Amino acid sequence: DQALGFIAWPTVDNFSDPKEARLVRLLGDILRLRLIDELREGQAVTYSPSVSASASGVFTGYGYLSAAIEAPPEKMAGFFADADRIAAALATGPITADELDRARNPRVESLRRSQATNEFWLSELQDAQTDPARLPTLRTVISDVETATVEDVQAVAARYLSPDRAYRVQVVPTATAAAAPAE
Repeated sequence: DQALGFIAWPTVDNFSDPKEARLVRLLGDILRLRLIDELREGQAVTYSPSVSASASGVFTGYGYLSAAIEAPPEKMAGFFADADRIAAALATGPITADELDRARNPRVESLRRSQATNEFWLSELQDAQTDPARLPTLRTVISDVETATVEDVQAVAARYLSPDRAYRVQVVPTATAAAAPAE
């Protein structure tokens, strides 16, 4: 009785510009805040819209920012319209300082917590001898997020959140699948 709506915008990989990839993640956090305000608080369509930002560390030129929800099939058209409207608003601005802080502060805290673990350092340092960019990139991970400005995130939103670049996927139950007996 539920459908899945997914929308994704191509972005940057982690090789080309690690700082830009970090800004895309911040943008994703702001997108999540706005989707929660609209879809959960405003419309009660879904409890927890999912937003993800992925910048490939393997494939050059591959990254994306995505949003997804599970909701009744009749709510899917509204989700895509709302996601498009919110993306357009982010791309044209303004993004507020409060939104940036609500996105940035948990991200910085999470980065600091992860850097206190051996798992983080084992993962991040494993390729340091063969990848000369690894250590300089690692050294700036927190400062890139802490020093990001509203204008920085706004520029990233304008660069990537174009409606003509978005991919949309909708998965809806069929009458046959809905009528099939549970096994």
